[in-house]
Amino acid sequence: MGSGLPSHTPDAQGTVLVDGGYGGAEPNHTALSPGRRIRIKPFIYELKILTKDRQTRRLGDVINYAQEDFLTEVENQINENGDVRIIVLKARQLGISTIIEGIIFCMSMMFRDYQSLIISHESDSAEHILTMTKRYWNTYSFKDFHDEQYNGRKQLAWSDLQSNIVIATAKNTGAGRSKTLHALHASEVAFWDQPEELITGLRQAIPAQGITMIFYESTANGVGNFFHKTWEDSTRGDSEFIPKFYPWHEHPEYTAKYIPRAMAAKFALLNNITKEEKALRSMGIGDARLLWRRWAIANLCQGDVEKFHQEYPTTPHEAFLSTGRNVFSINHLLEHYRPMRPKRGRLRRVGQQVEFAEHPDGELNIYRFPSADQNWGIYQIGADPTHTIAGDQACAQVLNRRTLEQAAVLAMHTDPIEFAKQLDLLGRFYNLAVIAPEKEGPGYATVGHLLGANYPRVWESQKVDKTPGKISGDVFGWGTNKATKAMAMGYLVNALAQPLQVIGNTSYGLLIHDEDTFNELKDYVSDEKGGFCNGDGSLFDDRVMSLGIALATHYIDPPVPPYERDMGMKELIAEVKAGIHHEQPDTTREITDPAEAPWEQWDESQGENR
Repeated sequence: MGSGLPSHTPDAQGTVLVDGGYGGAEPNHTALSPGRRIRIKPFIYELKILTKDRQTRRLGDVINYAQEDFLTEVENQINENGDVRIIVLKARQLGISTIIEGIIFCMSMMFRDYQSLIISHESDSAEHILTMTKRYWNTYSFKDFHDEQYNGRKQLAWSDLQSNIVIATAKNTGAGRSKTLHALHASEVAFWDQPEELITGLRQAIPAQGITMIFYESTANGVGNFFHKTWEDSTRGDSEFIPKFYPWHEHPEYTAKYIPRAMAAKFALLNNITKEEKALRSMGIGDARLLWRRWAIANLCQGDVEKFHQEYPTTPHEAFLSTGRNVFSINHLLEHYRPMRPKRGRLRRVGQQVEFAEHPDGELNIYRFPSADQNWGIYQIGADPTHTIAGDQACAQVLNRRTLEQAAVLAMHTDPIEFAKQLDLLGRFYNLAVIAPEKEGPGYATVGHLLGANYPRVWESQKVDKTPGKISGDVFGWGTNKATKAMAMGYLVNALAQPLQVIGNTSYGLLIHDEDTFNELKDYVSDEKGGFCNGDGSLFDDRVMSLGIALATHYIDPPVPPYERDMGMKELIAEVKAGIHHEQPDTTREITDPAEAPWEQWDESQGENR
């Protein structure tokens, strides 16, 4: 750091060097002349911190990749926008709070009347953060140029600058409401009890002019909450906040050489590679980091890999999933997911037949065409209508009842009557499949149209009256309420928990090919009231619900008859295990037009079926 009176005067290139604490500027970026740039890095580098080995060091000598990147983003936002808005999702122990407090201290020294508030979820955490700022002040080279006004457990203030740094906990929902704030650090905001109420009040205290700063930083704590929603909005560009994610595997200390010496030998060899470790390798994460990861799971996370995902995420998605109340296990989903490129198009009537026509904007994705052998090709369709052409999509899932393989997905923005017309075509195309539409709300119109069009196999269930044993009548369609929705989700959870049985070339058990279905299942959570919703807090669950209906009605209906020689599944598996060869039935209908062949059977270069 330079000697003499501290200064923030411009250098020869017109850059305002914030390398001291003169305090002569007002907190308004419009006071800067055009072309002038503020640099805070030289100031931050000279601050003193206490390192993990209890040494007092110059921050610039030990700054890590995440801190450097964060500083660069702050400088850019100050000079391009005049204010700073950043939301940070991070792994543990990356020092982001250290840098944020350095920035707030820098602004307090640079500008008069700069008012800052630090809020954490717990009082101990808030006080620890203020302790870092006090260390900056106590070791500050230009401390003698300023007059300390207050130095307590919850506040640090200067009388000559009239700048002030205050801490509070998130339990104080009125914190900062009556003040003007220029900087807000919301620490571990994902763990606040009432973040919406508190943030709403605080945002009114931050003026629209001047160099103001708002930092939301946290590890993940589930999905659907304020932090997760704000993060998702920022990644879509629907927020003023810029998202910054810092994963564990880029931290220089999270590698094998930092494993304690006493345990180094135990974690020196990467053997028996897991599926997840193979995926991490494919991302370019080296073996030295994977060895540290194994050590951290065993010693920092009590052997719980999900806890490691929470504390040391590789991706934002992993961070939120590992901390959420997810309905479906990600490991089970991966076991039952075989992504395929579908045939996309639409169905149409040609005389008495229903035919498929490819179209790049088609609403129907076909993964398996209906079997030409109708004794084998028995299908169940679960359908979730929607009220209008906006918002949630109307969706239908087609399952092969013999294998539980996902054969097709129909998803479209449409009204319930048009959806019924498409379901009629879909059911006829798939060998007169049983169609089970949700009947509540718009579903009544969908069910009514299917019955009016004389579709012969609309799903019906018998409703038991209050009098035991008395049947009150037949009802068409799937009735959704809290109990039946839980039932459908229960069938899905159970189906995904069962291992796939592979016989010859055929898999038996729920098999998902559609990427959108997989993603929706992956993000599906239970809420605090015991209900279900999408991970972003919305009620959009069309693919999950239609799949759940298809599966539930499949199990409620009588089982399909054995396909060959009255052989049931147990006998079939027993023969395979005994080494008896069993021929698989033909699962695709006869295709006269080569262009209609399932993509995996089609060789475009030769123009014929494989």
